[in-house]
Amino acid sequence: MNYCFADTNKSITTPLYYNYKLPYGGPITKPKLLWKFNSGRYQIESRITIDEKNIIYFGANNNYVHALNPINGKLIWKFKTNSKVKSSIVSTKDNELIFTSMDGYLYTLNKEGTLKWKYNAKNPIVATPNIDDKNNIFFGDTKGYFHILTSSGNLITKFKLTTSIRHIILSDKSNNFYLNNNKQIISFKKTGSINWKYILSGFIESPIVVHDNIILASSKNWKMYALNTKGQELWNYSTAWYLTSSPVIANDTIYFGSWDWSIHSISLNKGEKIWSTQPERSPVMSYFASGIIVDKNENIYAAARTDKIYCFNKNGEILWYVDLKGEDVLSGISLNKDGVLLIPTSQGNVYAFK
Repeated sequence: MNYCFADTNKSITTPLYYNYKLPYGGPITKPKLLWKFNSGRYQIESRITIDEKNIIYFGANNNYVHALNPINGKLIWKFKTNSKVKSSIVSTKDNELIFTSMDGYLYTLNKEGTLKWKYNAKNPIVATPNIDDKNNIFFGDTKGYFHILTSSGNLITKFKLTTSIRHIILSDKSNNFYLNNNKQIISFKKTGSINWKYILSGFIESPIVVHDNIILASSKNWKMYALNTKGQELWNYSTAWYLTSSPVIANDTIYFGSWDWSIHSISLNKGEKIWSTQPERSPVMSYFASGIIVDKNENIYAAARTDKIYCFNKNGEILWYVDLKGEDVLSGISLNKDGVLLIPTSQGNVYAFK
């Protein structure tokens, strides 16, 4: 399982580390706007990546990857591809940035925004790439091909796996790979042999999470699922509407948002309800569709589709909210080690609150 935090000497695979409780705290009282950056009113669908120096990286539907100054939000540089960048950016311990574009290329840049190399997958790519323990890069494309590259961009293997791969692929210490596609979760080997498939009754529209020997999946059939790494269901938890964002694990608790207007807290081992909270239920549907985060104190930060950003404590009580006034969060909220919330929106803006 590849995940880590921005203050460690490891490759930072976003959005994987947002699926865990972060090692630093966020604002517990209503924050103030520090700055706002506009990328040109194009949607931002990639999760923000933050490196060890707090530099901010993200892709957007304007075909660019951007690097921002964390203090004032000023543009440091931007790099142009030939299509939308829906992938999040992977920041490596070798001071490289790796990402994919719908132009069919996987790119590697240095931290100054200069191209080091690129690989042509020959199909559009929207999935965030991942990195294994040997620094090999692996990802899937929208035609269902799985690719593994060396850290210098040489192809190790490529094979057709499924109809389309749109989310980050995960691996474990036994060299098994895991992905979700449409209504199924697939476990497979580097050789292309399938270990197992698990079919759900609803679509999975966010990345799965693999934690120890448990696989967690949010489904549009209104349920959160837990499987073991043999593909056997351990439990499922029902909500009152769609689940379209990945869960966050904090010790033995799972937190996630739902289209049922609620944030849910359940136990990791048995999927039992701890609490759910419904901050508002309005005609404009304040559902929680994008990625949430959990800070070191288990405060939860979540974007509702009424353009509000909420903070809840670990008991589900609202601490504060701010209103973005007409802007949705499509990917999810981020938090840096200085306690600054970073919020990318459907209007191409990035907001910094503290």
